Amino acid sequence: MPHLAMQHVLVAAWITTIHVAAQSLTMTASTIQFQASAGPDLQTAPAGTPILSSPLYRSASTQIGGIGTSWVQSSLDSGPQLLSFDASLYVNSVLPGSSSAFVGPLVEATAEVMLTLTATAPVFAVLTIDWRFLAYIFPMAGVTAQVDVFDDGQFELNGSIFPVVVTLPLAFGPGSLPIRVRTLLAGRANVKSRQISGTGQLHIRLTPNPGTMILSSTPSVCGTPIPLALAADVDFDRRIRFQIAAPASPSTLGALILGSTLSMVPLPFPPQCHGLTDPLVVRWLSPAEVAGTPVYCSTHNLTAPFALHTQALLLDLQSGQLLASNRMTIGSR
Repeated sequence: MPHLAMQHVLVAAWITTIHVAAQSLTMTASTIQFQASAGPDLQTAPAGTPILSSPLYRSASTQIGGIGTSWVQSSLDSGPQLLSFDASLYVNSVLPGSSSAFVGPLVEATAEVMLTLTATAPVFAVLTIDWRFLAYIFPMAGVTAQVDVFDDGQFELNGSIFPVVVTLPLAFGPGSLPIRVRTLLAGRANVKSRQISGTGQLHIRLTPNPGTMILSSTPSVCGTPIPLALAADVDFDRRIRFQIAAPASPSTLGALILGSTLSMVPLPFPPQCHGLTDPLVVRWLSPAEVAGTPVYCSTHNLTAPFALHTQALLLDLQSGQLLASNRMTIGSR
């Protein structure tokens, strides 16, 4: 009976992911203050301008009393295993030796942005914030990087000229979570420092936190090396995403085997691979899935502790070869 109960649970795990629902976590970004200035030249984006996957970019330049250049850009990216925000800033001010002025153009680049994470279900993630400042020529009048998770006045990152990396677990939802970002570079050449120049880069990454889940891989057991591999990871909705790397062939029949116990069973066709788990559930693969389209397995119906073992099988109908991949094990602590 326990074996039958586990089979029912495994069947439910597959059925719940035949039609993959939309991702429950999204990230949006809009400007608060986003501008580049060099002397009298000011280029700005209106407050509330959305930041999308194509970079939002502003650049300013001037040659009045010297040479000044600044620019700022930001972009957003999203996927089932990664949400990210990037901001880059650059300023350069030059006071030529032939100039009679005491100071060069004031240059400034500012990116103050509000990020909003929206979750329709509980989300467990890891937030990584990385700030880097590279000064080509010192000194700089102002270098600031601040990130305020929850927008509560407490800065999880408060950076300046030195590199800073902050990593923290994040659990929230359903609901929204604001993250206020402020980056600034500013400077002005003078008779002592006739050129100042610097670049700042801020990277914010949100990746799934597997929590109590453990993913491990056992190599395939075949008579000869085979061009077949199975990979697995966790997405923001705590689904297991399986992906197959296999040789392209229009005559291939594929399946994912899901089991609860380990085994070592010789398969009947060359190159004498072995099945590494008991075949409680067989999930037949479409041609697209054999070619690498992800296959999802929900863990919502599984109660810890559990251990699932998965292996990909490919049968080439022309050559008669039956290949068996490595075994992926998904467990809970």
